[in-house]
Amino acid sequence: MSREIRIRCFICVGSDYQTTQGAILKLSKNDKAILAVIQGNPTITQKDCALKLGWAVERVKYYLRKMKKQQMIN
Repeated sequence: MSREIRIRCFICVGSDYQTTQGAILKLSKNDKAILAVIQGNPTITQKDCALKLGWAVERVKYYLRKMKKQQMIN
């Protein structure tokens, strides 16, 4: 089952990102890696994302849940 993940608009400020709502978020290198993959292919599955990054699927799920909680993606 494929799910599209939508990414909110971000403005890069050094190693931080500012959302269009004005919140400033600190992103880890893992956050940046997964966002880069999703931005390159918004319809990518969690399994394919894990394969591309060389991660376990559970690790991808963890970061996606974290980003959803922070309202970075929906």
